[in-house]
Amino acid sequence: DLIGIRAFPKFQDWSKDREDNVIRSLAQNASVPVINMETIVHPCQELALMQTLRERLGEVRNRKFVLTWTWHPRPLNTAVANSALLIATKFGMDVTLLCPEEAYRLDPQFEESAQRFAAQSGGSYRLTHDIEEAYTGADVVYAKNYVCPDLLPPVTSEPQKDEMVKLFSKYKGWIADEKRMNLAKPTAQYM
Repeated sequence: DLIGIRAFPKFQDWSKDREDNVIRSLAQNASVPVINMETIVHPCQELALMQTLRERLGEVRNRKFVLTWTWHPRPLNTAVANSALLIATKFGMDVTLLCPEEAYRLDPQFEESAQRFAAQSGGSYRLTHDIEEAYTGADVVYAKNYVCPDLLPPVTSEPQKDEMVKLFSKYKGWIADEKRMNLAKPTAQYM
């Protein structure tokens, strides 16, 4: 009756991965609906996130939503971060992307969409590298590690994966801890 697909990018050539061709080709050629279970975006998780936030917070418009890059022993897919950014801006939240440096930004296509959605929905979108400023007054803190496509050459071998982990290691302090959460509102939701 339908096809659910989970097809992760290989992170060997981001210029190709970012086009999401596997699911697009399947959807174009399928005779039944195709559900994206996670590719370079994660729409089902987007919907679950927003449903949860609305259940916990009520109206989400103009609530401060901080999407923060966090350290992890290995870099993960960008899908969840991309989707959190998109859904929060679609619903008019005041979204802050917090990351250690410019190389850790999300793909421009998602940041540009976030800016457009924020403008359409009455919310806002901005980027910062300042941890304290980002956490201060947050209603929601969404912590997610993700690979930085622009940071590294194509990853085709274990040594290159090891190099990626070394690059991330200088940011082991980029975690959502009690000290940082104390800067957020007392009722802040940690996701």
